[in-house]
Amino acid sequence: MASKSRTTRPGQRDHPAQARLAAIVARLESEGSVSLRWIAQTFGVSDMTVRRDLIGLEQEGVLKRVHGGAVPVPAKPAEGAAPATDPATEMARAAATELASARSVALDGSLLARRAALLAAGTRARFFTSSLRTADALARAGAEVYLPGGRIDGQSASVSGPAAASQFADLHLDVALLEIAGLTAEGAFDASFEDCALKQLYLSRARRRILLCPADALDQTSLIRLCPLSEIHVLITDAAPADPLVRALKAAGIVLRIARTT
Repeated sequence: MASKSRTTRPGQRDHPAQARLAAIVARLESEGSVSLRWIAQTFGVSDMTVRRDLIGLEQEGVLKRVHGGAVPVPAKPAEGAAPATDPATEMARAAATELASARSVALDGSLLARRAALLAAGTRARFFTSSLRTADALARAGAEVYLPGGRIDGQSASVSGPAAASQFADLHLDVALLEIAGLTAEGAFDASFEDCALKQLYLSRARRRILLCPADALDQTSLIRLCPLSEIHVLITDAAPADPLVRALKAAGIVLRIARTT
C-alpha cells in the first residue's frame, strides 16, 4: 500500500530532471543496477524520458544500458595494472591546474560534466554552470555550485533561455572554462545557439578565459562562432595543432597546453 502511494503522489510528474538523474546514479551505487520500471514509476515519467535519461548517462560514461535497465560501468583496472588514462581525462587534469587560485569559475561542456570531480579537487572556487549533470557531479565532489533558473532542455539536461542568462549577467568571474566544438584562425565555434549564448556571457564576465578543444575539432568550424582568438587566454587540447593554426594562436597571445596520456 505504501508503495502505491509513493508512486502516485501529487506533483510527481514535475520532479526536476536534476534530482531524477541524481537518484538514478544513487540507485546504481546502492543497488548495483536500476530498472526502467523503477525510474518510470518513481518519477511518473514516460518510457521515452527514461530512455533519454539513460542514453545521456551512458554517453557520459556513468552507466551501461542493459535489457530492462542499466548497470554501472566498471571503473577499476585489473589488479596490478597501471591506471588507465585517456585524452579527455588528461585535458580535464590540465584544466584543473588552471583553477588552483580561482575563486569563481563558470564552466560548460560534456567533457567537464563527466570529469567534474577532477576540477573540484584542487580548488575552493564557487562554480557556475547551466548543466544539470555538471552541477550534480560538482556537488557530489563537495564543491559549491550555482545553477540559474530557466528552461530545462531534457535532451542535454541543461538550463537555457533569457531567464538563465539574466541571473548570471552580473557575475564577476575569475575563470570561464568552456568546451568548444571547433577552432580555426577565425576563432572558437559552438554547435548550439542556446549553449552559445550562455558561453558568450561567461566569456564576457571572466578575467581569464580557458577553452578545451579535442584534437579532432582543431581546424574545424561549427554552427556559430563563439568568439575570436583575441578573446582566448589558454587553449587546452590533446594533440598539437597544424603549424598554420599554431602561428595564429601565437599571434593572438594564446597559451597552448597539450595534454598527453602517459
